[in-house]
Amino acid sequence: MHRQTYLSSGNSSINTTIPIKETSSAISNTYIPETKATDNRNLITQFTEFCNNKDIKSAYNLLTEECKETNFPKIEDFENNYYKAVFTENRMCDMQSWIVNDNKYTYNVKFMKDILSSGKLDDAKGFVDYITIVETESGEQKLNINSYVGRKNIAKEETVHGIKIKVLYKDMYIDYEKYNIEIINRYR
Repeated sequence: MHRQTYLSSGNSSINTTIPIKETSSAISNTYIPETKATDNRNLITQFTEFCNNKDIKSAYNLLTEECKETNFPKIEDFENNYYKAVFTENRMCDMQSWIVNDNKYTYNVKFMKDILSSGKLDDAKGFVDYITIVETESGEQKLNINSYVGRKNIAKEETVHGIKIKVLYKDMYIDYEKYNIEIINRYR
């Protein structure tokens, strides 16, 4: 079975038929309803188009607050450490659903040069990122980029020999996790 997917290039979209990549996640083998897959694809495409059009502020506004806090506290951080590294020129994006977990949709997204305009297959190589789509408390869809998947509150604590250890939360990335831990020595 084949499904339509879209490669974004600037303000135009190029249709191409490829094997199903959006409605079935590659790793978690979870089905994604077609309307949800379309919405997710459109959001990632919109992010790509904002970047291609040098609309850094609009692209930055598509990020979750956690992603901003963890990776890009200021818009200048996003511009210097992501935008300028990935969008050195207009990029097309190809995406594959990777993991679905807790209503978070993580996609393997490949940003590549516009191979249709250059005619060079070598231009199909590109920058690979894992982008996670998250629904905020207000019901808005936002992005976690730079392989950042999201935050999980843990709020567990243990006291041993007068030392209180509290695990507040963890920030999850596609291949590692960071824990925020509070330690209090009661004997001080």
